[in-house]
Amino acid sequence: MINMIRTWLLSLIGVALILTILYSLLPNKPIRAVARSIGSLLLALLLLRPLMSAQVDRLVLSYRDTGQQIDEQIAQYQQQGREEYETIIARETAAYIQNMSAAYGLSCQPEVTVQWQDHVPLPGSVSLDIPYSAALSREITKQLGIPAAQQHWKEES
Repeated sequence: MINMIRTWLLSLIGVALILTILYSLLPNKPIRAVARSIGSLLLALLLLRPLMSAQVDRLVLSYRDTGQQIDEQIAQYQQQGREEYETIIARETAAYIQNMSAAYGLSCQPEVTVQWQDHVPLPGSVSLDIPYSAALSREITKQLGIPAAQQHWKEES
């Protein structure tokens, strides 16, 4: 690409120098006027040469490839964002349940799974490492909207 630009600029400068010398050597005005017209046309063609040799189909393909790469990157960022939301919701919900259990005199390490409803991450289910507590179960359902069927308690031995 750089070489192409360098070659184009050098040829432009070379033609301009040759035309300048030619104009100074031409004696009479009618021939000089024709030479200037032809020289101007030649310079104009030389200036437009990069546009005439541009590979438009390559540019279109490059644009499509770039657009596809952008779409893939956007999808990847959206997925990362979803995963971060899920992690935050699960972590904060587990901490909230842990605090609720402490209020009932219980100690647990809950594991929360997140479900997406209408593009919103919500706590879907919880696994608790303590035996069933009716009061804590009601509180989890009331405060977090996790139904009793989605609450998994440790079996009593």
